[in-house]
Amino acid sequence: GDGGDGDDRLSTSDSAIYKIVDESQVESKNLIQRAADQLTSHDWPGHVCYVSDVVVPPGRNGVVRFIDDLCRYAEFYRKQHFLVISEHDDHVHVAHACLQANQACRCIWLQRCGDFRKYRRKQLRGRVYACNLGSGDWEAIMRYFCSNGRIAKGP
Repeated sequence: GDGGDGDDRLSTSDSAIYKIVDESQVESKNLIQRAADQLTSHDWPGHVCYVSDVVVPPGRNGVVRFIDDLCRYAEFYRKQHFLVISEHDDHVHVAHACLQANQACRCIWLQRCGDFRKYRRKQLRGRVYACNLGSGDWEAIMRYFCSNGRIAKGP
């Protein structure tokens, strides 16, 4: 498991890197579906939220540095069962399962990343509980972050 919570199905040691370029390929569709099925069948506690942020670091070097830093922090500190870091040209999507307090992310691996705090686009976040997301929702999330040549590091 990842922290003694008794669930060995999804753990930080199960991290995978998806480089899905062509959704018309059966392997890509199967990978997205498997990830969606795994996330749907996970027993999400009722207070865990799905959170998605957009971060726009300056320039190509800023994007690369941000992804490297975030992956390093996530590898060391992360305890959540879902994390996708997805590079889309000049910006990066960071989606994760979060134990929010007052709709504020308190995840230490994100808070320690200075570029996340500095370059995150401010937005109003609605509360979306992970336990309320169905298979179609998780599939759409994974498809968005992992297709059309995008590179994602995820669950």
